[in-house]
Amino acid sequence: IQKHMDNKTTIYLNEHRILCRDNTYKWVLARGKVIAWTADGKPLRMIGTHTDITEQKMTTEALRKAHSELEQRVQARTLELQKTYEQLLHAEKMSAIGNLSASIAHEFNNPLQGVMGIIRGVNRRVELGKDDQELVDMAITECNRMKDLIKSLQDFNRPTSSRKAPVNIHNSLDSILLLAKKQFHTRKITVEKKYAVNLPQIMVVADQLKQVFLNLLNNASDACAQGGTITIETDTLENNVVIRFHDTGCGITAENMDRIFEPFFTTKAAMKGTGLGLPISYGIIKEHGGKITVESEPGKGATFSVILPIEGISHAEQ
Repeated sequence: IQKHMDNKTTIYLNEHRILCRDNTYKWVLARGKVIAWTADGKPLRMIGTHTDITEQKMTTEALRKAHSELEQRVQARTLELQKTYEQLLHAEKMSAIGNLSASIAHEFNNPLQGVMGIIRGVNRRVELGKDDQELVDMAITECNRMKDLIKSLQDFNRPTSSRKAPVNIHNSLDSILLLAKKQFHTRKITVEKKYAVNLPQIMVVADQLKQVFLNLLNNASDACAQGGTITIETDTLENNVVIRFHDTGCGITAENMDRIFEPFFTTKAAMKGTGLGLPISYGIIKEHGGKITVESEPGKGATFSVILPIEGISHAEQ
């Protein structure tokens, strides 16, 4: 006002709030102009208006908030898409590694058979002392172990036929445990098996079931970062077979429990996990007419239970 009265501005403009009698506020745009001056140049008369701009102010503020929220959502979505892209690249890389390992296993198999043939031939033709015989027997045993590893690796990486067949659950578990044996030893993880006696075979797609078992065992291993115990238990429940994977690891927090089956959700370090293992496993088991359940407490480990019908389900039911 003083600047205008000092004739420094052509018009007086000001936005301010006023407190109404009902304790609400209104925004006012005040505009004014001196229209008469004294002989010595002092303001004599001034006219002006007050305009209620409350609605305009509210609209502007709403637009500002909406713009800010939109920027935040765009930024969050951009980060999410970037993370998804990185995870897809990682998944593709793991797929390529799987194909490469299967190819390497195939290339190793032929020379291994040759080595085993030579050792067995020497064992038949040469009279060996006790110590040498023990070494040869040990070599044959290790060759057989390598052959089993290669077979397990080839079976796992073989493209799925999507055809169900009777599967021995314990044999499938043992083949996956054979592949993971070195990893468990390095991480100081002990595996305990509590297999049910005379567990019935179930109708499943064998390699898909192995994929589920491998995912659950990998997660249990990652949860036991400081070492621990993984217990695998099998049982029958009515017309179902139940396979439980219990670990003594870090457990799952309540806020993560409802999200663990969401695609791309992972609590692992960046690029260590794709967040696809559990969702894919859940989908595989669901397509087989079963379900996966989880029980966990932070610091007390987790138990994942795979429940599958013994007879399986027909294609029509799928």
